[in-house]
Amino acid sequence: MKAKPIIFVTVCCMTIVVACASVQRIKRPESYNYQRGNEAIQKQAWDEAIKYFNLDLQGNPKNGYAYSGLSYVRLVKTEYGLGLTAVE
Repeated sequence: MKAKPIIFVTVCCMTIVVACASVQRIKRPESYNYQRGNEAIQKQAWDEAIKYFNLDLQGNPKNGYAYSGLSYVRLVKTEYGLGLTAVE
Protein backbone atom coordinates (compact mmCIF):
# COMPACT_ATOMS: atom_id res chain seq x y z
CA MET A 1 0.00 0.00 0.00
CA LYS A 2 2.91 2.36 0.71
CA ALA A 3 4.45 1.70 -2.70
CA LYS A 4 1.87 3.80 -4.61
CA PRO A 5 2.76 7.11 -2.91
CA ILE A 6 6.46 6.40 -3.32
CA ILE A 7 6.05 5.67 -7.03
CA PHE A 8 3.95 8.81 -7.43
CA VAL A 9 6.57 11.01 -5.73
CA THR A 10 9.40 9.50 -7.77
CA VAL A 11 7.55 9.97 -11.06
CA CYS A 12 6.72 13.56 -10.12
CA CYS A 13 10.35 14.32 -9.32
CA MET A 14 11.52 12.86 -12.60
CA THR A 15 8.85 14.78 -14.52
CA ILE A 16 9.95 18.05 -12.92
CA VAL A 17 13.60 17.42 -13.84
CA VAL A 18 12.72 16.66 -17.45
CA ALA A 19 10.38 19.66 -17.71
CA CYS A 20 12.98 22.04 -16.31
CA ALA A 21 15.62 20.73 -18.67
CA SER A 22 13.44 21.19 -21.73
CA VAL A 23 12.24 24.66 -20.73
CA GLN A 24 15.69 26.00 -19.88
CA ARG A 25 17.51 24.11 -22.64
CA ILE A 26 19.96 22.76 -20.10
CA LYS A 27 22.71 20.72 -21.68
CA ARG A 28 22.95 17.18 -20.34
CA PRO A 29 26.28 16.09 -18.90
CA GLU A 30 28.71 14.46 -21.28
CA SER A 31 30.78 12.58 -18.72
CA TYR A 32 31.86 9.06 -19.55
CA ASN A 33 30.14 7.40 -16.59
CA TYR A 34 26.87 9.28 -17.08
CA GLN A 35 26.73 8.26 -20.74
CA ARG A 36 27.52 4.61 -19.86
CA GLY A 37 24.75 4.69 -17.24
CA ASN A 38 22.23 5.78 -19.85
CA GLU A 39 23.44 3.14 -22.28
CA ALA A 40 23.03 0.51 -19.55
CA ILE A 41 19.44 1.67 -19.02
CA GLN A 42 18.75 1.20 -22.73
CA LYS A 43 20.12 -2.35 -22.47
CA GLN A 44 18.13 -2.89 -19.25
CA ALA A 45 21.40 -3.72 -17.49
CA TRP A 46 20.20 -2.26 -14.20
CA ASP A 47 23.16 -3.17 -11.98
CA GLU A 48 25.59 -1.79 -14.55
CA ALA A 49 23.60 1.46 -14.73
CA ILE A 50 23.72 1.80 -10.93
CA LYS A 51 27.48 1.31 -11.01
CA TYR A 52 28.05 3.99 -13.65
CA PHE A 53 25.69 6.55 -12.11
CA ASN A 54 27.36 6.09 -8.71
CA LEU A 55 30.79 6.51 -10.32
CA ASP A 56 29.61 9.69 -12.01
CA LEU A 57 28.25 11.05 -8.74
CA GLN A 58 31.57 10.44 -6.99
CA GLY A 59 33.22 12.85 -9.43
CA ASN A 60 30.29 15.24 -9.81
CA PRO A 61 27.94 15.13 -6.79
CA LYS A 62 25.84 17.98 -8.22
CA ASN A 63 24.80 16.06 -11.36
CA GLY A 64 21.04 15.97 -10.98
CA TYR A 65 20.70 13.90 -14.12
CA ALA A 66 22.76 11.10 -12.59
CA TYR A 67 20.57 11.20 -9.48
CA SER A 68 17.49 11.02 -11.67
CA GLY A 69 18.87 8.06 -13.62
CA LEU A 70 19.84 6.30 -10.41
CA SER A 71 16.37 6.90 -8.98
CA TYR A 72 14.76 5.55 -12.16
CA VAL A 73 16.83 2.37 -12.05
CA ARG A 74 15.96 1.83 -8.37
CA LEU A 75 12.28 2.29 -9.24
CA VAL A 76 12.49 -0.28 -12.05
CA LYS A 77 14.20 -2.73 -9.69
CA THR A 78 11.41 -2.04 -7.13
CA GLU A 79 13.95 -0.73 -4.64
CA TYR A 80 11.68 2.14 -3.64
CA GLY A 81 13.51 3.19 -0.49
CA LEU A 82 16.83 3.39 -2.31
CA GLY A 83 15.13 5.28 -5.15
CA LEU A 84 13.92 7.96 -2.80
CA THR A 85 17.28 8.11 -1.06
CA ALA A 86 18.94 8.72 -4.43
CA VAL A 87 16.94 11.91 -5.03
CA GLU A 88 17.28 13.36 -1.53
